[in-house]
Amino acid sequence: MAIADPKDYAVMKKTSEDTADLRAQIAALSSQVQLLTQSQMQGGGITAGQLKDVLAELVKVQADAHLAAMREIAERDQREDLNYPRISAYNPLGDKAHPRDPFKCRMFWNGFDMDWDTTTAEEIRLLNLVEPGQYRFRRIDGRTWEQMTVTGERNATGALSKLEFFFPTKENRDTLPSMVSMLRDILGVQTPEQQEIARLKAELEKLRPVETVAH
Repeated sequence: MAIADPKDYAVMKKTSEDTADLRAQIAALSSQVQLLTQSQMQGGGITAGQLKDVLAELVKVQADAHLAAMREIAERDQREDLNYPRISAYNPLGDKAHPRDPFKCRMFWNGFDMDWDTTTAEEIRLLNLVEPGQYRFRRIDGRTWEQMTVTGERNATGALSKLEFFFPTKENRDTLPSMVSMLRDILGVQTPEQQEIARLKAELEKLRPVETVAH
């Protein structure tokens, strides 16, 4: 039986705590937005100051959500020793009850021929969505953008037979996000927390007081 690396549990436990705190922050913001909405519907209206305060909180939570997504599964730590089995780390639910999808073609991550056995279900799902092209992803500071180039080969039927992912790794390696975070960025896929923040932003925009122009 494979024995999981203790550092994986430590990282995943921290990530779980971070995500729980983030969800609590989002829930509190959601309650504030609901109260403001009720106030406006009842004719009380809201002030520009109230809206500004809630938007400021939302911006902070949005930054926290990005950092939480960067640390979500700690794939980078898991990949430092790909020969170590850690089966539960790649599919804790088990492939019999919850089988992972196959790769749609051979995958190469900066020259590394990816092994299905050591790739998580979420990684596989996202990798299979990618098509050849030029993309951008954010480093873990949430502000610095990096380019990713994806090239591909197709067989006689036009189906992809190989995908190769290239991005800079020699400099500032410690600021590279996890594979899942990179793939979510290039595909525009949001975490549930990021989706809720986007919904709250849209709700706040509806509440924005109409500014009158003085004559």
